[in-house]
Amino acid sequence: MGWFGKKKSYDGELIDAIMGSERKEAMDLVKSGASLEEKYDRYAGSTPLLMASATDQWDLVEFFIEYGANIWAYSKFGMNVGDYAEGSRVIPDCPEGQALQRVRAILHQRGFPSPAPHPKEVVRLAAEGKWPPAGAH
Repeated sequence: MGWFGKKKSYDGELIDAIMGSERKEAMDLVKSGASLEEKYDRYAGSTPLLMASATDQWDLVEFFIEYGANIWAYSKFGMNVGDYAEGSRVIPDCPEGQALQRVRAILHQRGFPSPAPHPKEVVRLAAEGKWPPAGAH
């Protein structure tokens, strides 16, 4: 909490940390209360989870999911964590590749479709009230 009991405003600090690959700072901001659900207009309405996914920072993606990030979030173009996970070219044997494999397993456990629907399909499904899919958790 900030002065006079107001919630501290992070004014884009989290997204800046993600885009600067400042992982420890991003994690510290989340632990301090930065929102994982905020959508950033300058990044097509993406959430921190989506921006970490888009930049192949799979250790951050895993951390954000552990801290409650919505795996069903999507940008205004329908980009989603499943689509980024499937399209990632991270080498499987490196630490990021291992984190990517863990993220893929989490998505599978939570019922994320595989293959992930095309981003345009996600936008359509959301407009019809069918995203996330029935039974998703």
